[in-house]
Amino acid sequence: MVDKVMAVQTGMTKDTIDSIFGVSPYNLLAYDSTGVVTYTYVYRTRHVKRFPIVMSRKSGLPAEGEFIDLNVTYDTAGVAIHIESCPDCPRDYLTQTDINPTEIIASITTIITVTVPALLVFLSTN
Repeated sequence: MVDKVMAVQTGMTKDTIDSIFGVSPYNLLAYDSTGVVTYTYVYRTRHVKRFPIVMSRKSGLPAEGEFIDLNVTYDTAGVAIHIESCPDCPRDYLTQTDINPTEIIASITTIITVTVPALLVFLSTN
């Protein structure tokens, strides 16, 4: 994805940038009275993980890195006039899903109380 970010340049239209990323912007960051608008695109960096004892500095395993915001400002004609990467922007849109043990237990209980008796009735009739 970083190679796609590097392909984006000022002077490109919004449609061109959307086609480079393959998605539309994630968020409308700003819109002023003159019609200038700033959109946020989200991309993920790539890192290289390595074991210090086994691997040299030039080798390693590719791994997914952090999420980064790319803010692109368009003029009234829809042409990019400013592009800025924002690695320190707050990531309110990234939520972490926690496992809820109560829901898991309820699901297992439902399966046991519905499936087992139905299976027993089926087996007793045959």
